[in-house]
Amino acid sequence: MRTDPPNRLLTPIELSRVLNVRVDWVLRHAARSSKYRIPTKRVGGLLRFDLAEVMEWLNCREKAEVSSGK
Repeated sequence: MRTDPPNRLLTPIELSRVLNVRVDWVLRHAARSSKYRIPTKRVGGLLRFDLAEVMEWLNCREKAEVSSGK
């Protein structure tokens, strides 16, 4: 992962590069139900992602998986 996160909203392609996942993973998790949904922003009908919010979401999700024993 990148050590110097940008202070701007990321496109799905940029977020996939930062997280080292496929673009379709990002898009699937942006369209899921609220419990498993990546935090998104809509800018003129386009999906954008705040890296700080996404990293917080990932940390909360990892903690939930550890506490549930997955």
